[in-house]
Amino acid sequence: NRGFAVYYSARSFQGRLDMVRALVPLARTIPAGRRFMTSALNLASEYSQFRNRLAHDSHGGEIVTAPGSARFEKWISGSHGRPRISKAQLQVAAGNFGFFSVVIMFSMMGGRRLLLEPELSEALLALLPAGPADRETDQKVAGPLIKELLSHQPKD
Repeated sequence: NRGFAVYYSARSFQGRLDMVRALVPLARTIPAGRRFMTSALNLASEYSQFRNRLAHDSHGGEIVTAPGSARFEKWISGSHGRPRISKAQLQVAAGNFGFFSVVIMFSMMGGRRLLLEPELSEALLALLPAGPADRETDQKVAGPLIKELLSHQPKD
């Protein structure tokens, strides 16, 4: 199909993101659906920067011994004078990347159909921090929203 050929002609994530972003105003959905798509694309752009930092910055482990305590490992990011990424931050980011993918998957379960329940999907997206390692997503708030979103899914 021509659409796939054009989409995959861009080699970078940012190029593909820009193509999809340009199509949002043409989406056959209500305004809340377009807002959700725009929010999801903006968040994907932010999260991709963290992913790129993990993939392309130099990293190394350093064993640090604190006086009077056991040895522990500390994660170091040595590129461009950026602050270190701790193991705890990596775990938080992994959870948020996973939650982000769940929101997108459940919001689009209609496959090629229109976006389902965009207001609810938008509320779920709003639970995610702007940066994936900033804080954990509140699962106590997210759980009931996901259940409600799933209750609206088609039963084919």
